Amino acid sequence: MIFTAGPWHPDWGDQDHPRHVSSLKVARGLLRREGGGGALVILADGRFALTGPTYTVGTARAVMRDARSRSRTASVGERAWLLLVAEELRHRSRKRRLSSGEGARPYLVATPSTQIPR
Repeated sequence: MIFTAGPWHPDWGDQDHPRHVSSLKVARGLLRREGGGGALVILADGRFALTGPTYTVGTARAVMRDARSRSRTASVGERAWLLLVAEELRHRSRKRRLSSGEGARPYLVATPSTQIPR
């Protein structure tokens, strides 16, 4: 499992609309944090990235675990965002195991009360 994390670099674009994460091109946005400062994206190589002041790149399960771990010590607003990200990645990981297709889902602006469509 390849997992990378580190500080955000401004050359990659805005944290809520990144063009690249590390040296990897963003293929599609999935969630964007309300008010800016973070996003969940799919990279061109099929891995996922969670952006913000720090970034995480890895499989859906690896990024999900990192988001859950970070949520344990986060502020209330940050915790809600990280748990929403973890739930989206759990759903995608489960869906991928159940079928070969990933299915299209809209790019959502995530608020603490956002319900992810099923």
